[in-house]
Amino acid sequence: MITYLGGLLSLMHGGNFPLNPPKQVKGFLWALPYAIVCIPYNVYLAPIVLILCWAGKNTGHGRGFNLTEPFEDGTEAEFVERFIPDGLPVYTQKVLIMALTGLLAVSGAVIAFAFTDISVSLLFAVGGLFKGINAMIFDSNTEAREFADGVTAYTPLAIIGGVFG
Repeated sequence: MITYLGGLLSLMHGGNFPLNPPKQVKGFLWALPYAIVCIPYNVYLAPIVLILCWAGKNTGHGRGFNLTEPFEDGTEAEFVERFIPDGLPVYTQKVLIMALTGLLAVSGAVIAFAFTDISVSLLFAVGGLFKGINAMIFDSNTEAREFADGVTAYTPLAIIGGVFG
């Protein structure tokens, strides 16, 4: 059930959903389940998880979205692009942009669980990084892609989450 919630929240965050609250609200709704799952492990880290996942979900991926199109002339590089090595093919750069924004969207959980259970932390990281793979699989189907991003990012919540499980 929580994985479907992730899919719907991701779809809503991408703007492809009947409800369209402000981006900051959508980011908060995205981050809240991560913070709640963190409470039984370390209640003091829950607010940090909330803030980091909220901020990470609101990180831009605009130039990376259409994998098969070249970067438009005059467009500004996204924040995550500074972490991608120069000289890679454009397709690879765009997949990495998507993967890194997915990782940032779950970063609070990755960091928090690194202190309590590294395997859970890695599970969250993989779930977020799957945004790059989803971009390759669903490149031309935006709705399926957004939904898959949420499902893969929320799957670790379903695996570990006695709260939601």
